[in-house]
Amino acid sequence: FYREYESLLKMQSNIYESNCLDAKDIGFSNVNIKYENVSFTYPNTNKTILKNINIEIKKGEKIGIVGLNGSGKTTFIKLLTRLYNPVEGRITLNGVDIKDIPYNQYIKHIGIVVSSQVKCTIIRHKVYNANYFKIDCLFSKR
Repeated sequence: FYREYESLLKMQSNIYESNCLDAKDIGFSNVNIKYENVSFTYPNTNKTILKNINIEIKKGEKIGIVGLNGSGKTTFIKLLTRLYNPVEGRITLNGVDIKDIPYNQYIKHIGIVVSSQVKCTIIRHKVYNANYFKIDCLFSKR
């Protein structure tokens, strides 16, 4: 096990590096994220996971990424963290392609929080001519 771990630590990164910009030039305190015609296919497969994704997330906006298993939610985030590069399109921060920001500076400004899987049942109730929804959730045990 130790030899495998040691070889993993010695692996060279294949992350595209650009020295065009300094992360300070981006202004990380006021960031707009934009996916412009982003498509992605995992290496050695023919299945397109994301195709022509266009979304702009402005400073202060909160979004939820939901979908079935295998629909591309995690891939969407992996592209933002630069674990992979889009096969088409680009992702920008304040109009600058994230590939043009040195990775070692970029990653200092990115954080991901992954939630537990939750199975929910939504039950519609009708009370006094008004609809409301009750959501019962069961957290999966691992």
